[in-house]
Amino acid sequence: MVLPVSRGARINRMTTIRLAPIPVLLLLGLLSGCGVVLPLDPPTTAVLPPTPEIARDRAGHHGRPAPPEEPAGLPAQVATGERVLEIARQFVGVPYSRGGASPVGFDCSGLVFFSYLQAGITVPRSSASQHQAAHAVPFESLRPGDLLFFKVKPQRVSHVGIFVEENLFLHAASPGKSVSFSRLDTPYWKKRLVGAGRFGDPTVD
Repeated sequence: MVLPVSRGARINRMTTIRLAPIPVLLLLGLLSGCGVVLPLDPPTTAVLPPTPEIARDRAGHHGRPAPPEEPAGLPAQVATGERVLEIARQFVGVPYSRGGASPVGFDCSGLVFFSYLQAGITVPRSSASQHQAAHAVPFESLRPGDLLFFKVKPQRVSHVGIFVEENLFLHAASPGKSVSFSRLDTPYWKKRLVGAGRFGDPTVD
């Protein structure tokens, strides 16, 4: 015996899930700095642990991004720099990749671009463009997360690193190497350092 089932009692067993398209960074025409051309099929970005902001969002912010936390007692621009450096440190050992801007592989400006993007700030993609867009900072006023610009090629700025402390900076050095720390007081880098810059608050100490 088959019992009739009312229309209101029917159960829809199929649910359509709509996936938002994954954004793809198209890095074309970047002829200055380390980043030039990405391959036609960019490598898949490695999955990173959720940041505290994402974890709070999942806990019940009703789809609205939670505001980023800042270290207590620090101005916003200092907190941003510390956050950028914290993000970039995670990728020590990631291989250099020309045109790379993901945890699969970075070039110098790709590491800067990705680290700032994860901190909520969009910066230009090439080292020369980053140099032009950043607020100039005297070397004596450097803070963690500020950028250091180098002329590896005599004609223009062609390399960028992230200031850590004292004479230490973090960068994706060159093909065959990986994201690592270098010292500013070594003759090679000291000779080629031409400026420093900051994104965010333009004020300096």
